[in-house]
Amino acid sequence: MLTSRATATDAQTRVEALAYAQLGVLTRAQCLGLGMTPDAIRWLLRSDRWQRVHHGVYARQMGSLNWTARVSAALLDTVLDMAERGDADNAIAWLSKACQRHRTTTAQVAEALDRRARHRWRGLLVDALSDVAGGVESALEYRYVRRVERPHGLPRARRQRVAVIGGRGRRTDNDYEPFGVVVELDGRLGHEGEAVFRDRTRDNDTTISGKATLRFGWADIDAHACEVAQDVGLVLWSRGWRGKLRRCGVDCRVRAGS
Repeated sequence: MLTSRATATDAQTRVEALAYAQLGVLTRAQCLGLGMTPDAIRWLLRSDRWQRVHHGVYARQMGSLNWTARVSAALLDTVLDMAERGDADNAIAWLSKACQRHRTTTAQVAEALDRRARHRWRGLLVDALSDVAGGVESALEYRYVRRVERPHGLPRARRQRVAVIGGRGRRTDNDYEPFGVVVELDGRLGHEGEAVFRDRTRDNDTTISGKATLRFGWADIDAHACEVAQDVGLVLWSRGWRGKLRRCGVDCRVRAGS
């Protein structure tokens, strides 16, 4: 079934370890990448040692799967496919949601992308993995990192930091903790009605705690990234940051070194 007894043992060990980490489910691409042959996979399925859950997705047990295993199997069959169907923001959104909700890991996505050379957004997703691993949870947060923070030389914020502010646990999008500055990002949806009240309360609590809060939306990051960087840099400078802003390109409107 495998090329040699030693190879078979090594491959089986790797496959079992990955299956354990993924709640007992694997993809065909993962199995092949770990050294199994198509004949080995067919034998495991025909001998009822494994079962096919979805196309190209297997479980190493027979019978019904528990809920978490079914979800894991569905995601292994879904995340990259859904990421491929929309635009770049959609691809980042699928990647970040799946990873931050612990439905998969950036390492597992990286392995899958290694075997999906023709994926429409492969380069983008590979490039985004380190940011997602660092806490980026949405396409807007990814844009903030890539269009505002990094190209303009701002310090790196802590993403999705949870802290007790005003007696309540609060999660901040971008916390420049050493300088007492927080940058919150508003997505396209979820900031009307009650959500506006929650955001305002969070901002007020943050201010009361002594931190400065800046809030930006899609239009700011899309069309005015340089101005956003300038604003963030000025507030950070007023609170002790001694770094220097840099221009992101020849048309950048940031005052370099300020």
